[in-house]
Amino acid sequence: MRLIDLKNQAWASFRDIENSFQKLLSPIYDQYNISSLQLRVLSYIHTKKKCTIGEVGDYFGIAGGNISNLCKKLELDGYLTRTRSTQDRRVVFVSLSPKGKRTLNKIVDTLEDLYGESIHKLDENEAREVFKHMEQIVAFLSDLVHLR
Repeated sequence: MRLIDLKNQAWASFRDIENSFQKLLSPIYDQYNISSLQLRVLSYIHTKKKCTIGEVGDYFGIAGGNISNLCKKLELDGYLTRTRSTQDRRVVFVSLSPKGKRTLNKIVDTLEDLYGESIHKLDENEAREVFKHMEQIVAFLSDLVHLR
């Protein structure tokens, strides 16, 4: 297979994966009135427990003003708490509010129910293969990001 064919196939596969995730998660976004980016931000903050708005922006590649506005909206909607650093007032920490934690837990439960059904259809070796390939895709995409 020629390199250009591989590139086109990779592009089509990534597009299909993104579309599938969008279709899978769209009802969840609608139910909680949040965007896909807002959900990803909440999930990232959950894994970090407490981090700065700058760290969130760096992780997602979003400029300071834009990520700050996104976090303000999440705070106004009750999902986040924002706290200024006592050492440097320019630094703002974010963490999930109780509502944010409850909401994210409900979303995770919903996703586990959805994924669980599909995963149980696979035997253990098939499941390991799927996750191995997913890790390879993540590594491939990470390499592409670092080439930019």
